[in-house]
Amino acid sequence: MISVASALLALSRVIGKSICFLSCQSSDSNLVFDETSFFIFSTRTKTRIKELRAKANLTQVDLAKKVGVHRETIVFLEKEKYNSSLKLAYDISRVFNLKIEEVFNMD
Repeated sequence: MISVASALLALSRVIGKSICFLSCQSSDSNLVFDETSFFIFSTRTKTRIKELRAKANLTQVDLAKKVGVHRETIVFLEKEKYNSSLKLAYDISRVFNLKIEEVFNMD
């Protein structure tokens, strides 16, 4: 049997869009979630990571070590195949001494 999370991850790969999982409860009359919900985003985050790495003379491995991820994560971010977590976006931005919005763009 396949889990819902696995099925949605597979779906995101097929349709080429990001899926965000949300699990919460709210009594707000405009927002009521009482079980896990998901949203599909049609855009991927654009990044300047490759450009900034080159300027800083950092390899993908160097940057990955500095932010505590695998090199492949940096590859996927640079190819815009993966949307970063907020923590990872913050950590990468700190390496380059920039604001998150100067490294990542949702437009």
